[in-house]
Parts: sequence; structure tokens; C-alpha cells
Amino acid sequence: MALFIIPACLFIVMCFTGCASQSAGITTIKDDTVKLKAQMAVLLQDTASAGHVDSLKAHIRRLEDLIREQTSLMWSMRADLNSKISAVNNSLQTLDAKIAADDRQFSVLAGKMDRVSALLATVTTPDTVNSQPTDPSELYNTAQADFQRGNYELAI
Repeated sequence: MALFIIPACLFIVMCFTGCASQSAGITTIKDDTVKLKAQMAVLLQDTASAGHVDSLKAHIRRLEDLIREQTSLMWSMRADLNSKISAVNNSLQTLDAKIAADDRQFSVLAGKMDRVSALLATVTTPDTVNSQPTDPSELYNTAQADFQRGNYELAI
């Protein structure tokens, strides 16, 4: 019977150690399953985030298109502005030339006015206090005769 007890004890020890190792394996499988479920949840969130990323990429592409359009418009408006500034500069140069010509003419006229003033200073005027009143028709006839002879200053 001693012979029978030793193999039976060995058999029982082997069974328990096998069950223990199987129960440890089941626990490991449960832990792995929980970990896999957590990883699946993360992957689902990443997939949802990927959908958001695709949406964001579409928005970014649209914004880039709008930026390109605005840049193009800005360059065309800048070219238009440059041409208008050029036209204004040309107009200013023309006005400046006209002002310079008018300044020269004004200087000439001022010189002539000075000469006329000097001539008028030398002309003697009759004394109106001592003069005799004259007939208006006689004054008119005398002025008309002076005018017809070409003596315009005297006629006036």
C-alpha cells in the first residue's frame, strides 16, 4: 500500500499544481481581455479623432484656398493702386509745371505794373479846383475826336 500512496500523492500534487497554473492562466487571460478592451476603446477614440482630423484638414484646405484668393486680390489691388498713384504723380508734375509758368507770367506782369506805376507818377493831372465847368456834350465831342485820331488814353 505504501507503493500506492506515493504515486497517489504525486498524482494529487501534480493535479493541484496543474490547476493552480491553469487558474493563473485564466487570471492572465482575464487581465489580457481587460487590457484589450481598454486598447479597443483607445483605438475607437483615435478613429473618432481621425474623423475630426479629416474634418480639420478639409477646413485647413478651405482656409488655404481663401488665403490664396485674398493674396491674389491683394496683389491686383496693389497693382491698381500703383497705377493710380502714378497717374496722380503725373498730374502733380503737370500742375507743378503750370504753376511755374504762371509764376513766370506773374513776374512779367508785376514788372509791367511797376513800369506803368512809374509812368503814371510822371503824368501831371490838371487841377480840378481851378478848372472851369464844361459842357457835357463838348466833353463828349472832344473825347470822340481824340478816340478817332487814335489817342485812346486822352479820349478816356
